[in-house]
Amino acid sequence: METMLSSHVYLISALLCLILLIWQGQNAIASTLDLMFKRTVLSFGFSFFLGALIRFVGNSVKAFSCAIYSLEYLFIAGGVYFWFDYIETLLSLHSCLSKHKRTVTLLFFLPVLIILTLNLFTPILFRFDTEQRFCRLCGHTIYFVFLFLCTARHMLCLLKQAKREGEPLRKRSLYVTALLPVAVLFNALWKASINRIWPVACVLTAFVLLCIFMSRTREQISIDALTQVNNRHNLMGFLEYKLKNTPGDKCLIMIDIDGFKHINDTYGHLEGDRALTLTAAALKRACGPFPKRPYIARYGGDEFIIIMDGGLAEAETLIGSINSCIGKTSIGNNNDMLAISAGISLYVNGFDAKKWIADADSKLYAVKHSKGSVRTA
Repeated sequence: METMLSSHVYLISALLCLILLIWQGQNAIASTLDLMFKRTVLSFGFSFFLGALIRFVGNSVKAFSCAIYSLEYLFIAGGVYFWFDYIETLLSLHSCLSKHKRTVTLLFFLPVLIILTLNLFTPILFRFDTEQRFCRLCGHTIYFVFLFLCTARHMLCLLKQAKREGEPLRKRSLYVTALLPVAVLFNALWKASINRIWPVACVLTAFVLLCIFMSRTREQISIDALTQVNNRHNLMGFLEYKLKNTPGDKCLIMIDIDGFKHINDTYGHLEGDRALTLTAAALKRACGPFPKRPYIARYGGDEFIIIMDGGLAEAETLIGSINSCIGKTSIGNNNDMLAISAGISLYVNGFDAKKWIADADSKLYAVKHSKGSVRTA
């Protein structure tokens, strides 16, 4: 009875992964992050399917059962590895997949392959007793603890980034994503301490994958498609949250691109889009080192808004960092230099979201006027 119940739970978890893959496949353009998540779900989904298969057919043929169980362990390791790539992409630890990825893959999978190969000759992970019943050995716990230790660094990076994150939606998303290694460790501890076949870790892993997908979907709704920073709808919600929940000095910085209309009229809208994406990337790089990461949103057109904790001195420092990040970036065939103007508004009691934005907008207008540049919206 327990075996049949376990097989159905594994099958339901595999079907849930299949549904997640179908939902994820609805995106017309899949990002690198989406691809990494798909591979993670696919690997865990295969491991759940194999878990259901072996419990449905039983252990009547030892060689077949041994191969299925070995593949199940291998796909779990694959899911963990693709989670590595997902986290590295999410946190932008590398501009693309690491050039040392082949070495990292070898260092991770070599112990996994050695353990699985040795298990074929000398039982380490599991064995079959005289009645062909599946029995886990101490190597099973060691295997999953090894997987957890491999994920520990990435999990700590997620928790550290979540602690610095000022935007509540992204903070929750980072915390949820960090739960996956906990599911891996729980799998080892549960089966080492309780001699039952209840697939609790399977359910927990599938649930975490579902939560990651839901958090990712909510983030995508709040992200500007072109610049990959928060959109205006998310901005207004965050402003309301910020004004109600964070006492102390805070600044709103409104930024726009100098001569943006000239860029569009001279070089076309594709080059204008490139100017927007380059500016957004510079804002992200400049905000990254701050202990409490400032919030970035595209307000509309070529206008961006940054909300940060601190006073005018901190805001001026950030603007200096932004200008340094933009550096000597050129636009178009004539090598026009990309430049920005910024207006800083220090929060004053009595400001609501609209008044705070309007004050920053007037400061920006004054800066543009002093530079003799034409204001574009």
